[in-house]
Amino acid sequence: GINAKKSNGALWIGTDSNYKATFTNDGDQSVAVICWDAASMWINAHQPKIFVNLKAGEQTTISIAEGFSGGCGAAATDSSLFMGLLNESILEFTAYPKEKGCFDISREINMDGLVLTSKGSQCTSGVSGGQLSCVFVCKSGTSCEDAGSYAIALGAATQGPCMVGTASDGGASGGCQFGDGEHMQVTIAGHRNWPSA
Repeated sequence: GINAKKSNGALWIGTDSNYKATFTNDGDQSVAVICWDAASMWINAHQPKIFVNLKAGEQTTISIAEGFSGGCGAAATDSSLFMGLLNESILEFTAYPKEKGCFDISREINMDGLVLTSKGSQCTSGVSGGQLSCVFVCKSGTSCEDAGSYAIALGAATQGPCMVGTASDGGASGGCQFGDGEHMQVTIAGHRNWPSA
């Protein structure tokens, strides 16, 4: 990964941005945290913005520039690629205050991906209290991409902080609202046992 250590208008390792994500490896095996922008999510062909190895129990904090849209995922030793994308659950985010900004955990690439949870100031995406919470899921199958084939599972979340809408192509859109100066706490569970919807 590029692993910048100072502000670069995108993602860097450190705590000096208004918007941050702290990743904690809650599993018992090492994982790699990989982050990208919209153009470099095909990590088979592009160098990720961030690539950090975390042993069990370790954490790292990534700063996010205001206005930046991107994503992150966790790769375990048995992870693979799907058409150049990390074949796991992923965190997606756009760093803006209030309604313009949001984050979500998406399981669209792989419904059997590692369990990821991102807790913000107003809303949790992933798993909360043993239930799904404001997370993108496939209506059927283990992978989905077409509009109408996926939805937001509200679960334990509250509509409002968990925004549930419809995109221009008819697909589900939304996620957790960003707070002004959001610091996401992202937990990598180290297993693939998602609660049922």
